[in-house]
Amino acid sequence: MTPWINAIGIATVLTALFALRFRTWRQPKMLAVYFSFFFATEFAVGQWVLPPQAFGPEVGWVCLVISALTAAAIYGIDRYERSTGQQH
Repeated sequence: MTPWINAIGIATVLTALFALRFRTWRQPKMLAVYFSFFFATEFAVGQWVLPPQAFGPEVGWVCLVISALTAAAIYGIDRYERSTGQQH
C-alpha cells in the first residue's frame, strides 16, 4: 500500500507544481501525461529499487497536502486573473 500512496502523492505534487509554474491548468491532457509518467516512475522505483519501508506513507500524505495547497493557489490565481481580465 505504501508504494501506491507515495507514488500518487509525489506524482500529484509534481504535477500541481508544474501546472502552477507553467500555467498548464487548462490543459488536462498534458497534466495527465505528466502525472502518469511520474506515477509510473515513482511506483516502479518504490516497488523494485528502494528497500522495503525506505519511505513511510507519511511522505505520500505530506505530498498530497502540499498538492492541495498548490491546487488552492492555482484556483486563487485563476479567479484573480479572470476577474482582472489577465487570462493567458
